[in-house]
Amino acid sequence: MTIDVPLLLWTLISFTVFWFLLDRILFRPVLRVMRARKEKVTEGIEAGKAAEESLRSKREEGERMLEACRAEFAAREKEILAGAESEAGRRLAVAREEEEKRYLEETERIRADRAACEAALDGALASLAELAADTLSGGDG
Repeated sequence: MTIDVPLLLWTLISFTVFWFLLDRILFRPVLRVMRARKEKVTEGIEAGKAAEESLRSKREEGERMLEACRAEFAAREKEILAGAESEAGRRLAVAREEEEKRYLEETERIRADRAACEAALDGALASLAELAADTLSGGDG
């Protein structure tokens, strides 16, 4: 077996040209696309991490706001209940006062009616006593 030098030389030249053409036509564009895709994937991952961090901070902020709203609601609820209890107490006192006033007025009216009835009864009793005395004394009066 002998080495055919011209064939070896042409094979090397053909291989080198083929390699050069593959590098220019295929390898470099494919590598460019792969690098671009890798950059996009990296950017996407970074954007995802940034969005995740933003979401976490927004969630924490929302939870703080919710807790503040709950505290404000509880304070307002206590304030409203205290006001309602105060108003209920005031209205109850006013109602008791009005009822006491009515009670006194009615008691006074009953006393006045009783006094009027007693006076009318006394007058009728006096007339009856006179009539009885006249009837007992002879009736001619």
